[in-house]
Amino acid sequence: MGSSFENDINEIFERYKERDTSSIDKRYSLLADRTLILTLQELHRGILKVLQSESYDPSRLRLLEIGCGAGGNLLFFLQLGVSAQNIVGNELLPWRAQLARDRLPSGIRIVEGDASRLPEPENTFDVVFQSTVFSSILNLTFQEALATRMWEVCRPGGGILWYDIAVPNPYNKFIAPVKAARIAELFPHGRISWQRITVAPPLRRALCNVFPSLYSPLTKLPFVKSHILAWIKKA
Repeated sequence: MGSSFENDINEIFERYKERDTSSIDKRYSLLADRTLILTLQELHRGILKVLQSESYDPSRLRLLEIGCGAGGNLLFFLQLGVSAQNIVGNELLPWRAQLARDRLPSGIRIVEGDASRLPEPENTFDVVFQSTVFSSILNLTFQEALATRMWEVCRPGGGILWYDIAVPNPYNKFIAPVKAARIAELFPHGRISWQRITVAPPLRRALCNVFPSLYSPLTKLPFVKSHILAWIKKA
């Protein structure tokens, strides 16, 4: 792969290959988990608030997603009015990248490979988005290399849109929570605003699949929120 983090990349590759080909793990299926949509709606409202605060014109906004998976988030940005020609998705895993190409408009460019070596010009994108990518990277040096590359391709006046896990998951040893202090270390020159969102998935599955109406009240309780949504402005 030509990367100094080849061992880490191979480990991520094998871990997600096993998960994605498993018929047992349905935790990320909207059909299997009927309250997952509530988490997505909460995230989408948070993203809308960030973009509205920056007064972006969606038709002119240039957006990159790191770790775009099968393209679900990019479909949301298309719905917001971002032009397909102004969207680039990066995905490490080739089978996910192909799924993204199959489901997204042909105008969206999907770039496979290690995002820390992303072949995009510097100062290109208004928004560089990542969702639960950094918590899957256990090597702190790899995290730092990726953050540096994201900062480089983000234009001045734009920013990093961040959504990731901030609390430990005792059921998943391959997840490393990324707290607010770590985000500040990764982007020392950014102006960071952040909030805790998302009812912790184990709690959501246990309670909200039985009582879906509980999700909204639970979002008012800071101690049950497991993720950080952050906007990291590049001044």
